[in-house]
Amino acid sequence: MNITIETLRAFRAAAETQSFTRAAEQMYMTQPAFSRLMSGLEKEWSIKLFERTTRKVELTQGGQACYITAVRMLDQYEQMLTEVEKIKRTFNGELKIGCNAHSGLPDAFVQAMRGMKREYPGIRLSMQSAGSNDLVPMVENGSLDCALAWSKSVSSFEHLEGIRIELTHKYAILPSMHPLAEKETVSLRDLVGIPIIFLKERETRTYQMVTSHCRDMQIVLMEAALAKTFDEMMMRVSIGGEGAISSFVYSDHYFRDVIFRPIADLDQEEINGWRMFLWRKDTPNEGVTVLARLLEQQLHAGVQE
Repeated sequence: MNITIETLRAFRAAAETQSFTRAAEQMYMTQPAFSRLMSGLEKEWSIKLFERTTRKVELTQGGQACYITAVRMLDQYEQMLTEVEKIKRTFNGELKIGCNAHSGLPDAFVQAMRGMKREYPGIRLSMQSAGSNDLVPMVENGSLDCALAWSKSVSSFEHLEGIRIELTHKYAILPSMHPLAEKETVSLRDLVGIPIIFLKERETRTYQMVTSHCRDMQIVLMEAALAKTFDEMMMRVSIGGEGAISSFVYSDHYFRDVIFRPIADLDQEEINGWRMFLWRKDTPNEGVTVLARLLEQQLHAGVQE
């Protein structure tokens, strides 16, 4: 028999209520299950703990001695829990997190960070923005504790741990009044004839992927002038007349005058990869472990829903 804290609490409840029925109710157990638990405890300790009558149960002399010790152990356990909470709430370390400023933070990750602040009110969460190609080396060399990055930017997971958060996509970004807004997905052929904006330097992989697929499909997209920032791209699309292609993940409600439609030709997992939470396997920062645990809980809760 495995003697647990809950078993000791059940023994204490029986001793104090002098009733297996009332003690079982306190422990949210059935009376027969509670009786079996107490019989198992007597067998484990090789001592008779209770004198049973039709009206009540009373501790034997040996049971009284065990009760005193059990109460002392439970008190010490509660004191330990109190100390643990103090330690958790006085943790004042810093967690350096990298992310891409343009792609936003997944809701599960935001909820995980909120949970971490509740558990560790003193922790400092600092965010640093960069592209995935820059974030991954920063995690590897220790200048960042962890990061949200694109799996395709990771050459090897030999030194890294990771949690998959969401599949990435390639989006066509168009004015909300464009005829293509009625479609759930678009193809590269749908975009022929529309001046297409790409982000300057930030999405070289996206540009190379799109142009490569266009060559394979023997189509030519009309390329507009490159945008220096994502905000510039959004402004030019919302004004009308131009579209854009981007891998950044935004919901439509962030930009009232534009729509985001996945590009079906580029919507395969092997092409897009995953958005991941990454950290070094040998990280000395315990906050990374906590954040990873809370993130997995949020992702699991999302799957259950």
